Amino acid sequence: MELEYVFGYRASVLDVYRVGGPFGQRRVARCGAGTVSGPQLNGEVLEGAHDWILDGPDGWGRIDVRAHFRTHDGCVIYAQYLGVIEYNEKYQAATRDGGETAFEDIYFRSTPRFETDDPRYAWMTQSVFVGRGRILPGFTVHWEIYRVT
Repeated sequence: MELEYVFGYRASVLDVYRVGGPFGQRRVARCGAGTVSGPQLNGEVLEGAHDWILDGPDGWGRIDVRAHFRTHDGCVIYAQYLGVIEYNEKYQAATRDGGETAFEDIYFRSTPRFETDDPRYAWMTQSVFVGRGRILPGFTVHWEIYRVT
C-alpha cells in the first residue's frame, strides 16, 4: 500500500463561533473561497465550507468538515472529512499571531470522502484518501490530499 498525491487546497477561515456543549468546547469555523491544485484535480474551493470542531480536554481538536469544490472543467465535488488536530505550542503561536506551521509542526490529519455523479471523477468516490494540514499566514488552512493505492 502506498500514498499517491492527488491535490492540495487552501481556504481562509472567515469566522469562528463558539457553541460550547456537553461533549467539550464546540466551535464552528466558516471558510471562504480558495484554490485547488494538483496533478489530478484543479479548480476552486467554493465559499460556504464549515468545520465543526470539538475541542477536547486532552489538548486535541476533532474536526468535522463539509466543503465543495468546482473543478477547472465544471464538475462540482462534495467533500466531507473527519480528523484530528494537535493544539501544541506551534499551532497556538500560528493561530494567535496569524503565522504559519509546517506539516511536521502539528499533527493535523483527516480522512476525506468525496461525492459526485460526474463519470470523469468517479474514481474519487471509489478510493480511500488521507490528508495532512497546516496553517498558513492570514488564518488560512492548507491541505494535501493523498489517495491510498
